[in-house]
Amino acid sequence: MVKTKTPYSRKLIDKTFSNTEEITAFFQTIFLKYNKGQTLSEEDQKYAEALLEYHPKAEQKKGCGVASIKIGSVPEHEDTLCFFYRPNRWD
Repeated sequence: MVKTKTPYSRKLIDKTFSNTEEITAFFQTIFLKYNKGQTLSEEDQKYAEALLEYHPKAEQKKGCGVASIKIGSVPEHEDTLCFFYRPNRWD
């Protein structure tokens, strides 16, 4: 039995990615622009919000809306960067 690859395509605003490696490379360039704790620029935030739509817990993370996004890491994975979403209002 031969498995065929399912075509992969993700569009984030004006960019289309054909595989996860392309998405990863694009967001690594964003991560490299900032130090931990820094807030993303308006343009970079738009891409991070677009990426959030593909997250399995997107609605939970967005809550009432995203006010800003910072670069950070969780204590269990200090060597890995991630986005921290700050909601429009704190509940």
